[in-house]
Amino acid sequence: MKERKVKKEWNLRQIGNMALIVGVFAIFLVGICFVRFSKAYVNAFIGNYTGIEEMLATMKGGANTDAAKRELLACQNDYDAWKEQHQGERVTLQTEDNIRLSGLLYDQGGKETVVYLHNIGSAAGEDFYYAPWYWEKGYNILMPDNRAHGESEGNCASYGVYEGKDVNQWLQLICEKYGEDSRIIVHGDTLGAAAALMASADYPEQVAFTVAESPVANLYDAAEYMMKNQFSSIPLFLWIGDWYSYKEYGFHLKDVDLSDAVQESDTPLLILCGSKDTVVDPKNAVSIQKASDADCQIFGLEDGTHGLLYAKHSDEIEQSIDHFIGEYINNRQQLVVE
Repeated sequence: MKERKVKKEWNLRQIGNMALIVGVFAIFLVGICFVRFSKAYVNAFIGNYTGIEEMLATMKGGANTDAAKRELLACQNDYDAWKEQHQGERVTLQTEDNIRLSGLLYDQGGKETVVYLHNIGSAAGEDFYYAPWYWEKGYNILMPDNRAHGESEGNCASYGVYEGKDVNQWLQLICEKYGEDSRIIVHGDTLGAAAALMASADYPEQVAFTVAESPVANLYDAAEYMMKNQFSSIPLFLWIGDWYSYKEYGFHLKDVDLSDAVQESDTPLLILCGSKDTVVDPKNAVSIQKASDADCQIFGLEDGTHGLLYAKHSDEIEQSIDHFIGEYINNRQQLVVE
C-alpha cells in the first residue's frame, strides 16, 4: 500500500513537472508569436514594408482590395492615359540627415504648383488620380517619393517625424524654380497628409493651403483603430509594437501627434474624409479641426471609404478644392493686382 501511494505521488509530480514544462514552452512560443507579429506589423506599418502589398490587399475597406480596384478602374484608366501623354522629370534632393530623396516633376512653366504626398506603400506617379484635373487647371505637379518609398532612401515611414522637414525642402525647391511669387497647394493622403501637417508650421509663405485626405491625428490611436478594425488584435501587440518602433526607429507612436502640429500653423486646411473609413477613424478629422487655429474645413462623405473618396465623389471633391483655390489663390492674386 505504501509503495503504491509513493508511486502515485511520484506519478503526480511527474505529470505536474511535465505540465509546467509544457506551460512554460507554450508561454515561450506565444511570446515569440506576440513579438514577431508586433514587429512584422510595425515594419509593415512604418518600417521596411516586408509583406506590405499582401497586408494592404487583405485590409477591409482599403483601396488595394480587388473590390476597390474595380471601383478605381475608371480613375486609373484616366490617370494612365494622362501619364502616357506627359513625361515627368526626375528631381532629387539631399536631406539634412543625408538621405537622398527622389520625385517626379511635371512642369507647365506656370506659377501654381500642387505637391502631392502619397500614402503608405505607394510611390511617385502611381496613384495621384487628381493629376489630370490639376493639370487642366494649369498647375505644375510635383510628386515626391516619401522616405523608404519608390526611389527615395530611408528605412521607415514616420508620419511626419522625419518627413516634415523633407516636405519643406521640396517646397523650397519649388519656390526656387518658380519664383517667390509662386503659389503652392500641398495635397497629402494619410501618410502624406501626416507629413504635410507636420511640416505646416514651417511652410514657406508661398503655400496657399493644404488638402489632407483621411489624415490621422495621433499615430498610436490610428494604429489601435486599425488593429481593432482590420486584425481584431489585442492591445499587447500594439504595446510591443510601440516599444519596437522606439527601439528600431527612434520614436514612440504616441509622440506622433498631428493635432499638436496644426496648432502651430496658420495655413488653411481642407480635410477630406469618409464616414465608413475602416482604416483611419473619421473622428481624426474633428480632432485636427478642433486643434487648428487656421481656417480648417472638413468635407465629409457619408458613404466614403478609405482610398475611394475621389473615385466615387470626384465632382463634389473638386468643388470643395475649387472653393479653397478661389479663396486662397485667385482672390489673393486679385488683391495683389489691385
